[in-house]
Amino acid sequence: MLSDQDICLRIETAFPPYRCVTEIWDYGQKLRFRVFGSNDEALITMAEVVVSSVRDSCALESLIADVKHRLDDRPTS
Repeated sequence: MLSDQDICLRIETAFPPYRCVTEIWDYGQKLRFRVFGSNDEALITMAEVVVSSVRDSCALESLIADVKHRLDDRPTS
């Protein structure tokens, strides 16, 4: 079972070369994070992830893979 700190660290380091910022909120029940592009525009926003749903490594990796897939599918300008 992953701690809050482990979850945040894994998410924040999962999207190089992009910057990612995470926050645990709602009394430790929810997580939100944003992935930012090179000019600090928000590329992806995950607003309400239930923390208990990503305490397992496999579940967290699945979430990260989903967000990476969304990043890859973004239209380029």
